[in-house]
Amino acid sequence: MRFLYAPIVAAALALVPLTDPEAFAGQDPVYQSFLGTAIDGTDPVAYFTEGKPVEGTSDHVMEWNSATWYFASAENLAKFAADPAKYAPQYGGYCAWAVSQGYTA
Repeated sequence: MRFLYAPIVAAALALVPLTDPEAFAGQDPVYQSFLGTAIDGTDPVAYFTEGKPVEGTSDHVMEWNSATWYFASAENLAKFAADPAKYAPQYGGYCAWAVSQGYTA
C-alpha cells in the first residue's frame, strides 16, 4: 500500500524549487510559515538573552528580510532592529547541510 504514494511524493518533490547557493552570499532567505511568520513567532533575541524560546507578541513586530518577526518586548525588538543578522538564525533557519548541498530543507 505504501508504494502507491511513491509517485505522489516524487511528483511533490519535483515541484520544490532548488535554491541557488549564491542566494546565501548576501541575505539569507528566511524560512517562514505560510503566513510569513519567521521562526514560528518566537522572539529571536530571547534565545540569546534568556537561553530559551519565548513567544513573541503582536505588540512588538518587525518586518525584515521578507518575513514578520515577533518579539516579547520593545527592548528585544530594538536589539534586533539594530543588528538583525546577529539574532536571526543562520542560513535563514534552513538546514545547514541542505544549504551546503545547494538546496533548502
